[in-house]
Amino acid sequence: LEGHVIIITDTSPSVIITPTTIFHHVQHAEEYRQAPAVGTFLRWVRFLGILCSTFLLPIWFLFILEPNLLPDNLSYIGFNKPSHIPVILQVFLADFGVEFLRMAAIHTPTALSTAMGLIAAVLIGQIAIDVGLFTPEVILYVSLAAIGT
Repeated sequence: LEGHVIIITDTSPSVIITPTTIFHHVQHAEEYRQAPAVGTFLRWVRFLGILCSTFLLPIWFLFILEPNLLPDNLSYIGFNKPSHIPVILQVFLADFGVEFLRMAAIHTPTALSTAMGLIAAVLIGQIAIDVGLFTPEVILYVSLAAIGT
């Protein structure tokens, strides 16, 4: 009814809908079950999450590398104290850690797996900050990007 073509391949459980745009991929059935204002709000929250997951971490890293680009009223965004480990390595390690926790939560077959994953993330993040592996800023921005994802 919307002018799309569906491609079904024999012996495959997947279906391809074409042509699509990014707006098709961020739609959710929940938006249509709510009032129009609530559905629009949910879609905008989803767009904000996509933007955060795509641009927040690289922009923050740019401001770390080039602090002169940062306006004076946003000077708190940079590092509070430098670390011995390069920032890019901290970001990659933290991102790998988030992905490991996400895979563990998906593949753990109990109702408590999400809660246990959150507790593990908080504890591991705090311990990593205490031993000097990560700075608090890295944990904050990688977490915000992961939530946006």
